[in-house]
Parts: sequence; C-alpha cells; structure tokens
Amino acid sequence: MDADAARAIRDVLTKEVQEQASQLLDDVAKGTLNENRLNVRAQQAQELVCRIDLYSNILGEGLEGLKNVAMLAKSAAAAAVMQDFASAGVCA
Repeated sequence: MDADAARAIRDVLTKEVQEQASQLLDDVAKGTLNENRLNVRAQQAQELVCRIDLYSNILGEGLEGLKNVAMLAKSAAAAAVMQDFASAGVCA
C-alpha cells in the first residue's frame, strides 16, 4: 500500500468515525432512548473502536484521536445507561 492509499483510507475512516460518533452522541444527548437502545448505541461505539483498531494495525498508525472520539461516544452511552438505572432506583 502506498502513502496515498493509506491517506485516502485514513481520511474516509476519519469522516465515518466523526459522523457515526456524532450521531451516537446526538442520540444519547436527546435523553429519549430506553435502556435497550442505549445499550445498542454503546455496542455500536465499541464496534467503531474495534474498527479503528483494525485500521490502525493495517495502516501502521496509532489513530489515537479517532479512538478517543469513539470512546467518548461509548462512554456517553454507558453513562446514560447508568443514569437510567439510577433514575429507576436500581443499583448498578
């Protein structure tokens, strides 16, 4: 793989991660998702992290910034689940 191909892949991945993480954060921020849907969002964010790890290995780049964006989305979904538990009076 040449440098141009690696850059093109990184650019596409960056755009996808930013869009997906933004959508996940928007969904969580609305506060209208039930526990199951929040768990789905957390799983989607984890899948995004795994995808970034895969491309990080393929490209030989850390892609730490992208990982941080995906982890933020995952953390937000997990926090919303915990808040949902707390508001329902369930101890986690």
